[in-house]
Formats: sequence, structure tokens, C-alpha cells
Amino acid sequence: MGPKVLSGAGPSRSPTKPASGGLRRRLLPAVAVAFMARGGARAKEAVSTQSLLDALANCGDATTAEGLILRLRSLWRDALGAAARQRLEDAELALSGRDTALGSRLLERLLSQWPDYIAAWQAMAALQWSTGDLTGSIMALRRVLALEPRQFDALYLLGVDLLGLGRLEEAERAFQAVLRVNPFDTLARAQMLRLIGKDGAARQDL
Repeated sequence: MGPKVLSGAGPSRSPTKPASGGLRRRLLPAVAVAFMARGGARAKEAVSTQSLLDALANCGDATTAEGLILRLRSLWRDALGAAARQRLEDAELALSGRDTALGSRLLERLLSQWPDYIAAWQAMAALQWSTGDLTGSIMALRRVLALEPRQFDALYLLGVDLLGLGRLEEAERAFQAVLRVNPFDTLARAQMLRLIGKDGAARQDL
């Protein structure tokens, strides 16, 4: 079964170009205020993300869970601003047109400028999976999970990659982690049932 290729992080703002001379001195206080405001916005967003993840883990029905998932994916995708989001969309457009080389280059450039962009790392992991580079996909997913350990799409794709490499116990742990974040994830649950069946069959063969 293929991975959920949805990204779920957010673009970043392009750095302010340094001004020169007196204009630069006049801009510095404003730039400082802007960065303080941005830091506050990111802190608020982090609180919002964590509260949504907590709500998802404890919600009581699949409909509520789906709404929370959509909000979280939107937050991750938009987290770094319009410029990065547009770059991500450009890469996704290339990939949807099956221009893997261009899509890969665009993602690499995007990540060189915004290395903390969860959605871009998720897209890179999905691209690597689609080309059969499971080890490369896992490396990208590790970057996602270092930034957000409860990123459920990354955990699911990690399980798929590990399955593909025959690392069944690790895959099972990844799918269990998905279900701890989202108890209503039917794909992760189906993978778990497959793994339990394989484990049972293996034990009978011993």
C-alpha cells in the first residue's frame, strides 16, 4: 500500500534584504520588532499545533479526527509563510507532471533556504519513496520527526518504508505511533493487522 503523500507543514518568509547607510539604521528597530512579532506568532502556532495534536489523540470520533487532521496539515503547510508555500506548490506541480528531476531540484532549493520546513521534508520523503529510494525517504522523514515527533503522515510513511526494507518490528512501532496520535487512522490500523498476521504465521512456522 502506498504512502499518504500529503505534506502538512508550512512555508517560510524570505529574509529581509539588508538596507544601507542611514536607511539601514532606521530600519533596524522595525526589523527587530518584526522578528519579535514573528517569534511570538511561531510560539503561538506551536501551542496551537500541540493542542490540536492533543485533541486528535483524545478525540472520540472519526469525523472530529478528520477535521483536526486537515487543520494540522494546513498549519504545517503554511507555518513558514507564503513564499515557502509557493515554492512547495511549484515543486508539487512539477512532480504531479512527472518531472521528477525538476521537482527534486525545487525541493532541494526550498530546503536549503528553509531547512525547518516540515511540509517540504515530507514531500521530499514521498518523492524518494516513489523513486524506490527507501533509505533516502527514511532520512527525510527523520528530519520531519525531529521537528515534530507526532507528524502522523511522516510516521505512516516511515512504517511503509520500513516494511519495504523488511524491518517489520520497526514498521510495527511506527504504525503504533501513528495510532497513538490518531486512533482513527484506518490505513495504519490495516498495516498493523497485516503485521500481526505475518507475526502469527511466522510463529506457527517455528
